[in-house]
Amino acid sequence: MSSSNHQTERILFGTVISGGIAEGSACLFINTNIHAPLGLDASSKQTEDGWSRIKNAIHEQLQRLEYGIHHGDFYSDSSVYSLFEAYQAILLDPKLHADLQDELQKNGDCATAAVQSVWRKLAGDFGHVPGGQTQPKALLITDLGKMLMESLIGSTVKEKLVLSKKNILVADHIFVSDIVALHRMRPAAIVVQHGHPASHGLILARELEIPILCQVQDATRLIQQGTPLIVDADRSLIITNPARAIDAYRQCAESLPVVLEPEAATSMDIDGTPVRVMADVGCVATSTQAAEAGADGIGLLRMESLYMQSDRALREDEIEQRLSDILAPMAGKPAYVRLLDAGGDKPLPYVKDCSMGCRGIRLLARHPELLQPQLQALLRLARGYRQLHILVPMVTVAEDMRFVRRALENAARREGLAPLPLGAMVETPAAALMIDELWEWCDFIRIGSNDLTQYVMAAPRANLSKDPYFQPTHPAVLKLIRMVCRPEDAALTGLCGSLADQKDMIPQLLQLGVREFVVPPRSIQAIKQAVSEYGCGRQGKQRAGNGTLPPCNNPERIRQGGRV
Repeated sequence: MSSSNHQTERILFGTVISGGIAEGSACLFINTNIHAPLGLDASSKQTEDGWSRIKNAIHEQLQRLEYGIHHGDFYSDSSVYSLFEAYQAILLDPKLHADLQDELQKNGDCATAAVQSVWRKLAGDFGHVPGGQTQPKALLITDLGKMLMESLIGSTVKEKLVLSKKNILVADHIFVSDIVALHRMRPAAIVVQHGHPASHGLILARELEIPILCQVQDATRLIQQGTPLIVDADRSLIITNPARAIDAYRQCAESLPVVLEPEAATSMDIDGTPVRVMADVGCVATSTQAAEAGADGIGLLRMESLYMQSDRALREDEIEQRLSDILAPMAGKPAYVRLLDAGGDKPLPYVKDCSMGCRGIRLLARHPELLQPQLQALLRLARGYRQLHILVPMVTVAEDMRFVRRALENAARREGLAPLPLGAMVETPAAALMIDELWEWCDFIRIGSNDLTQYVMAAPRANLSKDPYFQPTHPAVLKLIRMVCRPEDAALTGLCGSLADQKDMIPQLLQLGVREFVVPPRSIQAIKQAVSEYGCGRQGKQRAGNGTLPPCNNPERIRQGGRV
């Protein structure tokens, strides 16, 4: 028996990524440090020269990325595809190859030392923000460097992991590349010492549909290999060596209320306006899951989930066919398709000016050859899918919507069809502040809470560091949401992003005027149940409070319930 079993119970707190309760033994996972000294380089034992080893490592990672792009059906967050594409572009960059060859000449043909040196410079180019927080792109660069180093040293930390539903993974960091392996292993829960809820790695981790906590201080120091744990993500806590707590949790699990069946999890009216809980989908698999979960429709289908799987711009017929496949499981229900949101930190390899500041509708306005096929395909698709709507990404001013409205009307005229309903993604403070002017050109509105938060709070959503400024529940963000949710347009205003998926925030969001919630398929039933509870008056007033959000991990916020 491990000595850890004789230790006393300890409670650690973290930030919730995915709710639920799990019991299991700890499995420690310390990520590969690409800057750590490796001693004698493995190349001294190889017949290959350093450049051949690096080329083989690059080729291996390119193949893995290609597989992830074309077989990653479990990603509902389609921005993952753009990250994989960006990783591929970096690995194929001739300048990177030249820099690596230069380093090989300097250090005596040592492959690992060359990669370490070049990646140290790459990460340094992106620098750090004040306060020691790493820039998001530097962390993505670190992830890619880690992948390359793992190929060079011939094994990875992940390959040595043996996980099952009886294990709880306790990690220092979780990167995008880690989640692919973890998806196959399926631990009972994940505890991460660092990280941020809006980072790409942790957003993707939510697709595992297990309890996940991040920002658990000193987790890898305080939790030993094999330590018995309870992860209660519903209460934002972890209990180590839960000798006394385990029986109480098991008894609690037996007395939990039954989860609503999809057909029973119907939405309801609030103040006379129907509340809809819709699905965020990116592929056929997630669309099927949404249908099985009883979603009221597809609230967000990202066009980039199609484009990021191609090395060229898509033809009109290709767009129509791929969208048709994704929409098929939800036939007969409303669907909102967002036009291509590329540019900035989501570049397309075949578009030259995907610079920061040229994203979403700004990029499409510069490249009508990208916009027109999308509009034509959607118009044709609407012949068979009657409740189709078009979303415009990254809208800033009314002129953005006027431009797309005219383009859509011209395309409809050429097809001899009526224009489809058109709406704006409100993701910038400017769009929220000018909502009255936007409504003149919109049939509906969607609020993108993740981007809105990062622009309001000047806190990048992809930052893996513990950033106290990224707060979707901050009063500044909530005030803008209230401003956008005009009472006269309640039925036409929806909320996307991580905020819509926070069950504890549903009462307050309903009070702000939100009447549509767009969430991953796995959350459909839970959010519908939260809406129903609020509408029945059982928990609404107590949980909404006075309109402000208590600090994270405040014991007074602890929720009862869960499932072991």
